[in-house]
Amino acid sequence: MVKFYNRYLGGSVPFIPAGTVIATFPASTLSAAGLGPAFGAVARPRLIPLPSYVPPSGGSPVVWGAALLQAGDTIYVYGTQTADPAVPNRQLYLAKVQASRLTDFAAWQFYAGVGQWATSEQNAQPVQPPGGALSVSSGFSVVEIGSRYWLTQAGVQAGSQDIDAYPAVAPWGPFDPAAGLVLFHNNEIGLDAAHDYRIMYEARAEPAVSSSRALVISYNVNSEGVTTGCVPMSAFTNTVTQPRFITVPVTAFTTAGTTDGLAAGVTSGAPGYPQIVRQDPTQWFDGWLYPGGCPRVPAVTAVRVICGFQRVISEGLAGCDPRRRPTSGATCYILDTWLAAGARLLLPSSNRALRRSAVVRLLIAVAVGLVIAVGATFLVQNVLINTVNGTATSSTQSVSPYGSR
Repeated sequence: MVKFYNRYLGGSVPFIPAGTVIATFPASTLSAAGLGPAFGAVARPRLIPLPSYVPPSGGSPVVWGAALLQAGDTIYVYGTQTADPAVPNRQLYLAKVQASRLTDFAAWQFYAGVGQWATSEQNAQPVQPPGGALSVSSGFSVVEIGSRYWLTQAGVQAGSQDIDAYPAVAPWGPFDPAAGLVLFHNNEIGLDAAHDYRIMYEARAEPAVSSSRALVISYNVNSEGVTTGCVPMSAFTNTVTQPRFITVPVTAFTTAGTTDGLAAGVTSGAPGYPQIVRQDPTQWFDGWLYPGGCPRVPAVTAVRVICGFQRVISEGLAGCDPRRRPTSGATCYILDTWLAAGARLLLPSSNRALRRSAVVRLLIAVAVGLVIAVGATFLVQNVLINTVNGTATSSTQSVSPYGSR
C-alpha cells in the first residue's frame, strides 16, 4: 500500500506546506478489522521524502498526492502549490509515472504545459492556464465518467457549503469552471454560531464502494469553534469529526441530470450534528478569525477578590498598579477583610491617611486573631483535662454497644 503525506510547518491556521513524504506499507502488516495475527502491533512504513521544489513565482513548495488517477498502467499524481499560504488560492500541478514505479521519483514526468511533459520538476507548469478562475482544495479527486474527467472537491473557501465538479477532456485538463456542477449543497456547514462554526473539506471519490451507476464521495467535517479558553469543540464531542458520505448518480454528470447547475438525485445520510454553540453562545468563538486560532482575552478592568467572609474590592484597576504611583482620578479603596497570603493592597501612595488606616486595621485583625487562638487553646486544654478525669472515676460504668458521644 502506498500513502502520500503532506508535511506542514508547526502552528495553526493558515497551515503552511513544507513538502511531501511517500509511505509504503506491506499488505501483510495490515489486519482486517484489527483481528489479524499482528493485532496491536505498530506498522512502521518505509518513508520516502520527495525533493522540495518552489516555483520561480515563490510561495510554498509543490506538495504531491492531493489526488491520484490510474488510467491503464499510468498513474497521474496531482499536486498543489500556493503563492500565499494565507490565501486559499492553490494552483494545480500534475505528474505521471508507471504504476510499478510510483515510489521512484526519478521515473516521474511532469506536466510542462500544452500537452508537453518534462523529466525535471523544475520544468513543471500549472495545469490551469494563467489567470484561470479555478482554485483547488488541499484534497480532491479526479475521476473518469463517460468521455470526460471530473475534478471533484469541496469549496475552497472556509465555510463553503458546496461539493463541486469540473470537467476536462483529458487528465491534464484544463478543467472548466464555467461548466462546473454543484453536486451537493450542505446546509449544516457555515462559519457562524448557527452552524457551530463547521467547515467541510477534502471531498474525495471512493471508487472501491462506487458502482457503474453511482459515485460515492466522502468528505470531512470539523468545527473552528473554540471556547473562551481556546478549547476546541472536538474536546466536547466526536460527532462533528466523523466521516460523511454522499451518493451521486452518474446521470448527474450530464446536462440531463442537473437542475440549474445543481445535481439531481444525490442522497446523503442524516447529519446528526449536536447543537453546542446555541447552548451558551457567549462562550464560543470562530477560531478562524484570530491569529493562532485563539480569541483574545479581554483586558481586566475591575477585580473582586473573596477572602474568607469579607471582600477586597479594587476599582479603576488601570490606575491602581501597586508597582506605580496611581494615576490622577484613580479610585482605589479597601473594605475590612482578612487578607490572603501574598495579597497586594492597591492603594494610592499619595493617600497616607488611608494607607495608615489600612495598616492599623490589619494589625488589629492580627491581634484579634491571636487572642482568639490563645483562648481556644486554653479551652481545648480544659476540655481534655475534664475528659481524662471523667474517664478515671467511671471505670465501673457500662459501655453502650453503640458507643458514646
